Amino acid sequence: MLSMSEPSSRENFYPLKLPTELYQALIDRMSKTHLSKGDCIIDMMTETAYREGYLSQEFYDFLKKKYGTKTVMEKVLENRMKREGQAVIPKPEPDQKTVQLKKTLIMIAEQWDIHDEQWKQKTVEWIEKKGLKDTPEVKQILKKAEILNGGMGHEVKAKSESEVEG
Repeated sequence: MLSMSEPSSRENFYPLKLPTELYQALIDRMSKTHLSKGDCIIDMMTETAYREGYLSQEFYDFLKKKYGTKTVMEKVLENRMKREGQAVIPKPEPDQKTVQLKKTLIMIAEQWDIHDEQWKQKTVEWIEKKGLKDTPEVKQILKKAEILNGGMGHEVKAKSESEVEG
């Protein structure tokens, strides 16, 4: 019966030279799962040994939990917490809408000079309507809008019908 405890010695240590194709498969799997190299090798061996009937369900579950679930980043943060003795909260990834909004604002700032005055006015109105003020991209756009309005601020007033006709 296999033990679920760690061996106390390096009796199970075995250096291994992998063929290039197998190493590439390992790298691809690491990229997909975000596991470390060692954990990824053990995870792949666990999958194969279980599928071929060499591991019990119980030991398979144990190995999957131990080696097949924690990403490299999770392990780094966990080790840092142990070293520092405090909780390290990972920085959350920005959501897709935030990323897309930032890309849009960068594009607006980069293409500002090629658009006409009406587009520029509508863009500033859109920024104000959305309540966007604190990002470097918006500040850059509003600075360009101040130049458009002769340095009078970034408030853009839509022309009245009489101004347009006259």
